[in-house]
Parts: sequence; C-alpha cells; structure tokens
Amino acid sequence: MYWLNGVARQLSAVHLDNKPQNCHFIALKRSKHGSLFVTLTPDAIHLWSAKPTVLVSKVDRTPKHVTDFGENRSIIWKPDATSIVIVTSKNYLLLYTIQTFDTHSLKFNFNTTHPYITGPGEANGSKTMLLKFRLTIRIEAGVASGAASDDTLVIATQTPPAIQCISWNASEVNMTKTTLLHRLPFLVSRSDTGGVVWKANMEDGAGLLE
Repeated sequence: MYWLNGVARQLSAVHLDNKPQNCHFIALKRSKHGSLFVTLTPDAIHLWSAKPTVLVSKVDRTPKHVTDFGENRSIIWKPDATSIVIVTSKNYLLLYTIQTFDTHSLKFNFNTTHPYITGPGEANGSKTMLLKFRLTIRIEAGVASGAASDDTLVIATQTPPAIQCISWNASEVNMTKTTLLHRLPFLVSRSDTGGVVWKANMEDGAGLLE
C-alpha cells in the first residue's frame, strides 16, 4: 500500500514534555491552509509543520501561569496562520503570534556527496518559526466556543449567552463589541450558545451559530 505523504505515523507527547503526568495531547487543530497545526497538552503548546511533520516551536507554561490562568483547552487559528488563540479552563484567551524567519530549522546535511530524493515541498526543510506571547484576555462571561476572521476574533459566551467580537489588533483589543443572543430575532433558541463558525465564502463573511 502507498500513502501520498509517507507511511502512517502517530504523534506522541511523551518525548516533548518532561512531565509524565501531562504527556498526552488534549487538542489538535490545523491552520486554514493546512501547512501547520498546533497540539496542546494541559500546560504546553506545540507548533508543527505538516510536511515534513516536525515540531518547529514550543511553549512551556509555568506551574504558576497555569494556576493563575487555567489549563489549555482549545485552539483558535487566525485564517492567515499568523496568530493563534489558546482558550483555557479559566476562560482566558492567550494570544500568540507566529513569527516566520527566512532561515530553515531543518536541512539535509551529509559529510560527502550523497544523492537523495525528497518529496514535494521537503527539499529545503521547515522554516524557522517562533511562538511569541502577545497578550491575555479575560472573558468574564465564560467561553462557549470561538472562531476567527481575518480581522476579528469571534467568541460565543455562556453567561449571558452572547457573541463578542474582539479585534486582532492589540491597540483595539479593548474595543470589544458584544451582542446578546436575546436581541437577535432570527434565532430560534436564544437561551444558550453552542458553537460559532466563521464562513468566509461571502464577501464580508458570516458568523453562524450551531
């Protein structure tokens, strides 16, 4: 049997974290274009290149940081894959930017001339990337789910049920727009929030509640 991207593989956090009690993935989500994906353990964030499948950046949160802000729970990608948001168990949003450098973190290296064949997109290895912490946002109403457009982070809150729109621009992050569900006449059920999905197939995009 043949696979387009090589043989089947299994990701493991055992060799990524030095804390055996937390060496299990609790979430995985790929970027919109599929070339990157992020995995979470309760106290660490891993950024991976999809092809070749290799870890390119990692953030270890300190025990105090986890105690203060909560364990990692879920991931929200910015559509252009330049930022991610980590939702925590204490309803905090941890914003990280993904910095990309021209240098490659992985290259083939042989002491002597050696013929080798690489797959599509693998010849130069993975570019050097860095997860850089940006800011923390507290969602007092509780996070039910989230999605993102190019310029806005869309969060569905629990109590009260509402939709909050937060700018990706750090200078405008305090200019949050909130709409309570009971004020939206087109909703059948306005008493709770399920999931929010961003559909960008229209010119201005659309937020949909599930």
